[in-house]
Amino acid sequence: MANGTIAFDTLTTSDSVNTGTEKSIDTSYLLNGVAKVWVNFDGNDAGAPARNSFNLSSTTDNDTGDYTMNFTNAMNDTDYAPQFLQGDQSGAVDLGFKCTHAHATTTNRLISRNTNGTSNTARDMNTQSYTCHGDLA
Repeated sequence: MANGTIAFDTLTTSDSVNTGTEKSIDTSYLLNGVAKVWVNFDGNDAGAPARNSFNLSSTTDNDTGDYTMNFTNAMNDTDYAPQFLQGDQSGAVDLGFKCTHAHATTTNRLISRNTNGTSNTARDMNTQSYTCHGDLA
């Protein structure tokens, strides 16, 4: 059996379990609407592998709260949209982060920050989640 490519413009499924009706969606919506890179990792444990990830070859721990995301497959250009969420064991969520350098097609470097109150220092947190939306090369 030869390996090949299946091309279609619309994905149609039977939802017989829930409604018994057919549903369809434009495949370009599926392709463009999903994260192209994502990872969940422990920022407190520099040597630990990611808890789970997609299209990420590795994370590099550069310094306290300073990480580089290394993509398995390159992004098409540098106009992608990264998102980063961090939290600690108490359940507190801190949305402070910044991209420290211009986006590259194969990596994205960011710094996790404690932005609660008056502190704005780099910080490792036990729950780090990163996603990236855009087009793959």
